[in-house]
Amino acid sequence: KRPAAPGAVGHFPVLYQRGGSHDAFFDPEPNGPVAALLADMNAYLASRGHTVSLGARLPGSPPDVSFGCELDPIGECAERDDGQALGRAGTVMKLGALRPSGGWRDAARAAMAEAGVDRALVLTLEVGQYFTRQRGLRGDKWVYLGTDHAVRLPWLTSLETPVTVLQLTGALVDRDGRVTRIGAEGFLARRTRFSLSAFEAQELITEEDVAAARRTRRDDLPGRPLAWQEALERLIEGLAGPIRAS
Repeated sequence: KRPAAPGAVGHFPVLYQRGGSHDAFFDPEPNGPVAALLADMNAYLASRGHTVSLGARLPGSPPDVSFGCELDPIGECAERDDGQALGRAGTVMKLGALRPSGGWRDAARAAMAEAGVDRALVLTLEVGQYFTRQRGLRGDKWVYLGTDHAVRLPWLTSLETPVTVLQLTGALVDRDGRVTRIGAEGFLARRTRFSLSAFEAQELITEEDVAAARRTRRDDLPGRPLAWQEALERLIEGLAGPIRAS
């Protein structure tokens, strides 16, 4: 359910986290296209004027929200054992969060008190691993990226190999640093070609993909908004409810 709590909401700068769903070595470097995309996101947050900027990155560890397939002990997507056919009903993913450190909570409390807000958004750009789903009598293959956002994939897409997704994760925290809501919205998917999945290989998000994500638009929506902007708006609304400029 979407929240409808009143009052001003703050936001911390959108940060990039490598290794959100697998070894950090496999994720794009934090400079180059990633840095440019983060700059776009933070500039957009500032321009929309609906949330209060809470300044620079805080010391300590912020809430760590993750979304994607559940991982096994060696960091791979766990194999399904629920007896359902791959890609059909029963395929689930995991949304979770680690608590922030005490130092981060203290710094966040001070920043929120100074800005006069009781709630704040903690948003992160990262890579996740999503399962491919099937729907319809033909079993067409899709990946569900976020709220009202699904992308159709070619038929020769493996159901066993996860799709790597560029996503935004987020947490809403109160002034005591408690995480009250968490969520995620994906906006770009990188499928693994069937020929590679046969060798248990997986195609990863590249710097070229991130550069393309800065320009990719949602052709299925009026006005063709940028996909990352739509994901950001949906995530904020899911966490904090409809926010309007005061």
